[in-house]
Amino acid sequence: MQKKKRGRLAACFLAFCMAFSMLLYVPEGAWKVSADSLQTYDGLMYRISNTTASVLGLEDTLKEVVIPAKVDGRSVISIENCAFDGETSIRKVVIPSSVVALGNHAFRNCTNLSEVEGGESLDNIGFDVMENTAWLKNRQDEVAVLGGKVAVAAPDTAQVTIPDGVTSIGNSAFSGCDNLVSVTIPESVTVIGNSAFANCTSLKSVSLPKQLKKLENWTFIGCTKLTEVTIPDGVADIGIQAFYNCSNLKTISIPKSVTAIRENAFQNTAWMEAKKAENPMVIVNAILLNGEGCSGNVTIPNTVKIVSGSAFFGCTELTGVTIPDSVTIIGDSAFSSCPK
Repeated sequence: MQKKKRGRLAACFLAFCMAFSMLLYVPEGAWKVSADSLQTYDGLMYRISNTTASVLGLEDTLKEVVIPAKVDGRSVISIENCAFDGETSIRKVVIPSSVVALGNHAFRNCTNLSEVEGGESLDNIGFDVMENTAWLKNRQDEVAVLGGKVAVAAPDTAQVTIPDGVTSIGNSAFSGCDNLVSVTIPESVTVIGNSAFANCTSLKSVSLPKQLKKLENWTFIGCTKLTEVTIPDGVADIGIQAFYNCSNLKTISIPKSVTAIRENAFQNTAWMEAKKAENPMVIVNAILLNGEGCSGNVTIPNTVKIVSGSAFFGCTELTGVTIPDSVTIIGDSAFSSCPK
């Protein structure tokens, strides 16, 4: 059992390291691979570091998995990628308050898992953690919430109201909800995860909570019917391709609090096309977002502090660029594929 499980875990771990290594933060040391740090306690396998432990999966067949708050004097802080993937024997899981992170697909394909207790400290949840479980299927008509505060999935209905008290929306929670037209997000929400509303092709309106500090990568990518969005004052960072391919997004209110706009955040939106028609260099809050329409020798204004990733990508007619001393950051691939 142990060799088979470790082999499957190793394969899954390597696959997700390549695909999602930048998407999910887990406390330092929790997922470090070290063969001599693997230990087994009460039917569960753990990865042990100097001060913390993380759950790797089952050593024995269990119907009820009770994760302890501590193992060998170390706090159990996370459940790793694919830890219980495909463990059909599991009916119930108890997650202690010490656990703050769930890895990608942590309980995927646990088809008989119907009861989840605890998890009140969870604040970092990976992709599709409860995919193909009885727990999730029993909640097809409601917003599925883990630990009383993290929304991990939602029904594919036209209107959705996230319950008050929910503090975060998990990665991909609403991804691909084709029928979703509007969503009500309570002010208690402070985190909206990667790809949370990706490819919700019918979504027309969303009101973002005032306590939000960051828009993660791909949050609304592919929401082709979204026409207007107001980013709350206080948001500092807009992630990679956050509104990419929102082709009908015409009105965007960006507050002065935004100091970072990542690669292609607003690419292929009606808003960006209108801005490019006004000026070949699109600049917002001292961030140069797009210069694709530039040609010849270009001088970036000395008001610019950041050149965003891919800002001049593919400028085939660009022959030279003067960058002022005011620029302190140049994003990845900012001048890639500029052959001249």
